Amino acid sequence: MKKKSKKNKGITLIALVITIIILLILAGLSISALTGSGLFQKAQEATKISELKEIEEFARISYMERQLDEITEGKASTIAGVISDLKEKGYDIKEIVTGENSIIGISLRDDEIMMEKETTETITYEIVYAEGTVRYFVEVQEKDYEILFNNGEITVKTEESNIDKTEIVKTEITVESKDPNVVKATVKENEEKIILESGATGGIVEVTITEKNSNVTKTFNVIVKEPATGLTVTPTEANVMKGNTIKLTVTLEPSNATDKVIWSSSDESIATVSEDGTVTGIAIGTATITARCGNFSQECNVVVEKKKVMLGDLDGGRIIYV
Repeated sequence: MKKKSKKNKGITLIALVITIIILLILAGLSISALTGSGLFQKAQEATKISELKEIEEFARISYMERQLDEITEGKASTIAGVISDLKEKGYDIKEIVTGENSIIGISLRDDEIMMEKETTETITYEIVYAEGTVRYFVEVQEKDYEILFNNGEITVKTEESNIDKTEIVKTEITVESKDPNVVKATVKENEEKIILESGATGGIVEVTITEKNSNVTKTFNVIVKEPATGLTVTPTEANVMKGNTIKLTVTLEPSNATDKVIWSSSDESIATVSEDGTVTGIAIGTATITARCGNFSQECNVVVEKKKVMLGDLDGGRIIYV
């Protein structure tokens, strides 16, 4: 009886091995069948289309938000703005400019930047295309698909685009400052940002950025604030005839101080003063003209006199005061 039991166990073990082999064969056949029928391929295609639709929906929402900003804040709802949003979202966007006379321009956030000494400031720029058609492509699963813009309607093609990689426009920017001791300007590669770093010296400096592909340049002013430590008004006493003008000058310390000089009159019915220090006599009397810059100020006492009118020749003429 014991021998029979051992024999049965051996047969059972063999049967188990055969069953496992059969199951493996069937599993292999099933995978082969799935692959052969394209189910895996279809799943991958569905995933790709889903992602493209997500990109399409994001672009549409971005455009609608920018249209709202255009209405409420006067900001232009440009396609470049939508592309910028897609880039910030993390999508790999490629750009191609078609047309023989394509020109690439540079647009800045501001034409003038004001910053403190020994600080950094980040400014943004965008590449604006003109006299050429710009085509945009988004990379999904290591393949490129074109983003289409048609009168505000945004769609993403689901068919792969065989774009020529050599045609893709790469935004390469160089930055030059006329006075590197005042502002050190650098640009981060492949980012539409310029980092400005001011030096210990204040003043105004021109910064020029150049787009390498088209050699288009854009120049803007950077003002590094330098507080005034004193001012002098010349003269401090002045006479002006009614209806005439006299020019007052102000000297700042240091000479590169960036604080604005503000002029004022104690009595504008007697004398007025313009932004450049020109005093006009309005009526007979006395007025105090004050120049202020930062925490400093100085005054000039102005006496407005009767206007002298000379009649006749120089030898026997008469002077009339009016």
